[in-house]
Parts: sequence; structure tokens; C-alpha cells
Amino acid sequence: MLPAAPMPASPRRPAAGAATRAAMVVSSDSSPLPTPRALDGARPKTTPASVAPAAPDGVVTLAPLPSARGPSQPSPPGCDLVVEARAAVKVVLDDASSDKVPAHHWIVLESPLPADVGDGDGREVKLCACAGGGTIPQEAAQLLRPVDPLRLHALAAEANFQRAIRGKSVLALRHAAHVLDLLGERDHEPNGGDVARAFPTIASLTTSSATLRASPSCERLKRAEALVSSQAAAAERWKHSQEMEEERHNVYPPLAKNEEMFKKTGVCQSALRIQKGCQALDEFLEFAHRRFGNVVRLWFMLDPEENMKLGEKMFVRRCLDLGFRGNLQALWHYLDCDTSGSTSLLEVDAKAACILAHFQAFLVDLGGNDTDVWFQMLDGNRTGRVSKSEFVTELQRLKYTGPARLLFEMLDRGGQGMITTQDFAFLAKWEPRPYLHAQPDIEAKEAFERALFEVYGEWPFKIWRKVLDRDGSMRVSWDEFRAAVPRITRLFAHMPAAWHALLPRTEREIANVWRAYDQDTSGWISLGEFHKATFDVLVSFKLWAQSSHGGPSALFRKLDHNDNGRLSLDEFEGCYSMEDGRDFRGDIEAVFDHLDIWGNGFLTQHDVAWMELWDTELAALEGQLRQHSRQVMGGHLQCAMRRSASYGRARSRTARLTGSDGRS
Repeated sequence: MLPAAPMPASPRRPAAGAATRAAMVVSSDSSPLPTPRALDGARPKTTPASVAPAAPDGVVTLAPLPSARGPSQPSPPGCDLVVEARAAVKVVLDDASSDKVPAHHWIVLESPLPADVGDGDGREVKLCACAGGGTIPQEAAQLLRPVDPLRLHALAAEANFQRAIRGKSVLALRHAAHVLDLLGERDHEPNGGDVARAFPTIASLTTSSATLRASPSCERLKRAEALVSSQAAAAERWKHSQEMEEERHNVYPPLAKNEEMFKKTGVCQSALRIQKGCQALDEFLEFAHRRFGNVVRLWFMLDPEENMKLGEKMFVRRCLDLGFRGNLQALWHYLDCDTSGSTSLLEVDAKAACILAHFQAFLVDLGGNDTDVWFQMLDGNRTGRVSKSEFVTELQRLKYTGPARLLFEMLDRGGQGMITTQDFAFLAKWEPRPYLHAQPDIEAKEAFERALFEVYGEWPFKIWRKVLDRDGSMRVSWDEFRAAVPRITRLFAHMPAAWHALLPRTEREIANVWRAYDQDTSGWISLGEFHKATFDVLVSFKLWAQSSHGGPSALFRKLDHNDNGRLSLDEFEGCYSMEDGRDFRGDIEAVFDHLDIWGNGFLTQHDVAWMELWDTELAALEGQLRQHSRQVMGGHLQCAMRRSASYGRARSRTARLTGSDGRS
């Protein structure tokens, strides 16, 4: 039997020295993962003295390694300047602002940690001035601990730097870059240097900070700071959006807290849909002002063809292309409240649409419907471009009374600080609703009501149902109102000429009366906007009938004792003496006169059945939510006007100092 061949001895791996460690330093342009050979340079070397003599059976045993830090091997001087925290710590900077350094990020101190810092009786800790300075309060200083000296090498410093890049603290990034630069210089020295060389004194730290600013890694630090700053800003915007979302939910806490309960009925689903639509519109307006500066700029990004209206599919697709990630389905149903299948700037931002419509009417009165004539009136120096200061000056000369600076921001779609004739093109073909550039005429409104009362009597609800709201939807649109005025005029054919003067005749006069009712330019009015006293009387009766007797129809059956399907005033006054004791406390005679719209002297089931479908709570909710949306629009417009005013003051100061007029 042949003896076994001896195993060839494996070649001995050379010890990793300074050259190997230098190869481990990651370049300033990229940060690849370390190779196993590079990792060997970071491990403590095993000395030959740690290998025990071979045993008789040929087994090699290893002696225990000495501890990395012990009485016989004290920590190198200066290593306790680099510390880390077990949790995120707050740092008070020298300019009285504050920043937060995340847990396990390296921090360079100005002096070593005090010995009593862990006892709770220590003092605040100062950070290295070359990395931004600042102090850590006493309560947060207890979380600090020195970094193990064995971890103070370039590979670990690079990992700490990469972790800081992924974070949101610029202060942590500066400290990480400072440590990386110092340890990189140390590892490039002959024999690898030591920790004491890297952190000998405070003077050396100050000197090395100047070296850091002049080193090739300075550009890398600048790029990293820009990235971290953008991440911090994004986190702040997200936090702000969450706070706004919580504030929106607090507008109507019951709806937000009892969403599952509200899904059980169709009425509550409608209320929930309206609330979600209002929230989506708030988010959409915030997105428009944050991303584009105002809603008009966003609208022309959605409607580059300048059709001034969008269908649902086009609206949703282009919102997604622009990066809006809100609830688009709820937003669309909220904007398209008239179910026309399209939406316009008026429905997105009524205030902005009114400003543009007023400006269009102003230009038409001055120069007809010619875009070139309009632009020549504003382009005083004939350069083909109009700056903001020139735009404001020329409009003041032309006696324009609207917000000129805010109007310029709307027309300056690209935010370039100037407008051209192309920015006016949409005004020539845009046909806004006539009431957008109308002025509320309260006197004409009162005269219109006097004429209606002369024909239909003193009960406004009869006018509402017989003349305006003929479909019983409890709301009147602009188109319904405009169509009702000619019908009323025909009824005055036999009246004296003095009565004819009370009625609006032209479309502009009709629009002025409409704006006196529709002050929020929503495009429709409710009974409460038409006559508030009548609305309050009918709402109180409807709520009482619903809560006490199951609804107006059920109440009608209780009061109709002879089952003839009619209720006279005497029978209807039985609401004052109900058998169950739940009597009506309002003016029942006024309710009877309002409901008897045909003047029959009695009520039928049909005269009260429409109230079953009249959801007063939903109408009140929708009114309050739309008022909230208008307040949000107004707040954004006020901010834009303040920015425009401050810009104008700054340009005026510059013009005074330079002696120029500020024109392009």
C-alpha cells in the first residue's frame, strides 16, 4: 500500500501593509464595495507569538488574542475626539438655530468627553468649530460615547459618510466628511500612521479643515450637501403636508372619524365624497403654488392648446404627467359639480378666472378684440417684450384698477420675468361666462325682487319654485337664471312702464344682478343665497319633521285624519298639538304659505314630498367646504400679491440706486 502523499503547503498570504490599506480608500467619484483583500487590511494581524507549538498529533492550537484595549494597551491619544450617539441628538448651532444628528453618526468634538458625562451631572459638549461648531445640551450629551479606535480607518469613515449622504442632516455630513479626509490622509502616510497622528491637537483639526476645503474631495462634499439639503427640504415639505392633511381632517372631525359608518347610506357617501373632493382641491392648489407659483401657470401646462376647458381623461392624464399624486377621481367629481363632463379655470380657481376676465373686458373696451393692439398699448419701448415694471406702469397710465403685479405673474407663464404677445393670445378667443367680469349691483337686485313680489306675492319661495328652480333641485345655475329673466319680462307686458325699469334688460345687467346673488362666483345659487329668512323657516320645519316624525311625508299622513289627501291650514296647524307631545315651535302659518306655491289654500302630498329629497345637512356641508376652498384660494392669492408687492419694492429701490427705470 502506497503511503499518502503529503499535502502541499498553501502559499502564505502576505501581510497587508500600508500599500494595501491605501488601495482600500474609496475614490472621490464612486464608492464601490470593499473587496475581501481590502478587508484583510482592516483586520488586526495575528503575530507569530500567538501560535502555540505543534501538538504531537500535528494539530495546531492558537493562543487567545490579546484584547483590543486593556491596561497594557491604552487608547491612543486623541481618539476620544470622535464620538457617536446611541440616539438622535439635538445640536444648538452658533447662530441660535438647531440641527439634529441621527444615531450612530460620527461627531468630532472640540475636546474629549468629560468623565462625568454619563452621571447626569456633566456639562454641555462643544463640537469642532471646523465642522460647523455648535454645542450639544447636557441632557443629550449623556447619549455620547467614543468611537472604538479599531473602527477609525478609512473604510469605516467612508461607510459613515455614505450613511450621512442618505440622511437629512447637513451637520452630520460635514462631520463625516471631516473624519473621512483626516483618516484618508493618515492611511496614505508611510506605515499607515496612527490615531494619534490623525487627531493630535485642536490646532491640527483647524488646520485640516482648511485642507478639506482645498482638497479634491471638496467638490464631492458640495454635491453631497446639495443632495442632503434637498432631502431635508423634501422631508420638511412632507411634514408640512401631513400637518395640512390633519388640519383638513379637523374641518369636519365626525366625517373623518366615522368614515365607515358614513359609507352605509347614500347621503353620507355624498358627504364623504364632497369632503374628499375639497381635500383633493386643497392639495391641488398647494401643488400649483409650490411647483408653478400660481394656478394659472399650472392650468396652461394642463391646457397648452388654450381651449380653456378640459375633459376628464385629458385632465387626469396631464395631472399625472406633471407629478400630481392626489386623489384625482375625487378632485374631478368635485370640480365637475354640474356633471357637464368638462372643467375650466373658473371651477379650479374662480378668483384667478375673475381677474383674467376683468382684464379681458378692460382690454376690449380700450382696443377691441385685437391682440396686437393690446400689446402695443403695454409695450411702451417697442421691444416686443414687456417687463413687470413696464407692465405695471403702463396699466397705471391706462387707469387699470385691478391687481397689476399679480396679473403679470399669471400672464408670465414661464416665470421668465417678461411677457410677449403670445401670452395674450388666449384672451382674444376666450369666452368666459358674462358674470365673471360683471360687478355686483345690489340696487338692481333689490329692484328685481320688488318686481317679482309685485307679480307673485310676498312669499319668496313661490318665486323660487315657480320662476327660478323649476326642476326642484334647490339650486339655480347661471343658465337657469338667465333663461328665467325673459319669462318674467313677458309677464310685465301689461304692467306700466315704470315697472319695466325694475327689470334687467341686457345681458350685462342680468350678470350684475346675478353677481349680487352669486358673490362667490360658484356658478349657482341656493335658496339661502336667494332669501335667507325663507331658507331658515323651511329648514327648521324639515329638520323637526325628520327628527320627530320620520319626515314630512310621514307627518302629512299623521295630520290627514280624514284621508282625503289634502291639508287645510287648520289641519296643518295640528303641528302645534301633536299627540306624542313633540310640537313644532316655529311659525307654522309661514311654512304653510311657502309650501302652497300655487295658492290653492291647501297642501297635497306632492307639495311636501320634495322635502324628502332635500338634504339640508349635505347642502350646508357643501357650502362650508366650498367656502373653505375659497379661503384657501384667497390665502394663496394674498401670498402671491405680497410676493409681487415685495418684488416691486425691491425693484424700486434698485432703480433709485442705479438710476435706471428697471425696464428690459
